[in-house]
Amino acid sequence: MLETEDCVLVVVDVQGKLAELMYAKDLLFRNIQILVKSHSMDSAVP
Repeated sequence: MLETEDCVLVVVDVQGKLAELMYAKDLLFRNIQILVKSHSMDSAVP
């Protein structure tokens, strides 16, 4: 089983021109925001 201490979050910078060509980009951006927010909340817990 994965433990929080053994995991990392990697977010790839989505460039503007590439993002405009992507399918369902709004969904992608929303999912990235959810991942980053949930990671930052987990990171705040000692």
